[in-house]
Amino acid sequence: MPASYHIEASLGYIFVKLEGIVNDEQLIAGQRDMFNDALFEGSYSRLVDAEAVTKLRVTADCVRTLSKAAVQRGVRRVALIANTDFVYAMMRMYEGYAIEAECFVCRDRKAALAWLLGELN
Repeated sequence: MPASYHIEASLGYIFVKLEGIVNDEQLIAGQRDMFNDALFEGSYSRLVDAEAVTKLRVTADCVRTLSKAAVQRGVRRVALIANTDFVYAMMRMYEGYAIEAECFVCRDRKAALAWLLGELN
């Protein structure tokens, strides 16, 4: 599945995994499914891992829609892991649209986790 998630309620985290070829419809459907999950809490911190993406076919409009919906649902902290320059740029766009939330875009899982856990400023 190109866009999947796992909610770890005991930790207050949502882990989102993007892999393979990912498009607008898949991302929007994945976010909708996550919002409808009984375990979903908007304030949970999120880790969005795109290390396994082979092609990101996502528009700027989709990125805006996703980020605005996340903010409306209460997101406060999001760490995003990119694997290419294009994915990185799209994640930085997400960060720009989600100005009400703290975002950290990087290319390293260890740095993303450290930031989420408050070990990086």
